[in-house]
Amino acid sequence: MAYHGEVTITQGSQSISGNYTSVTAKFYAVRDSGYAYSGYTTHAKCTLDGTTESKTVDGFDLSSSNPRVLLGTITKNVKHNADGKKTVSASFTWDSENSYVGTLKRKCN
Repeated sequence: MAYHGEVTITQGSQSISGNYTSVTAKFYAVRDSGYAYSGYTTHAKCTLDGTTESKTVDGFDLSSSNPRVLLGTITKNVKHNADGKKTVSASFTWDSENSYVGTLKRKCN
């Protein structure tokens, strides 16, 4: 595949008294190979544990010298279960507006 979307989840600080942890999801457009991607408007949407962040990015470039572009970041405090544990997931959609790339989706737990 020449292009794909990527989402990462990072755990931040934890509040034992508040029973939550700060969690951040970052979502990226990535070029593996193929033609350079340049100048198109991109729409990206990331949902982290039920909270959605939408971004529109104009005119960025994906090329062999710049193969990974951060499209957006979402951070939220995630409540733990009664036992202090919680599984968090994020989903990501990148609508490139380029017929060679199309719409790409990713999910991460």
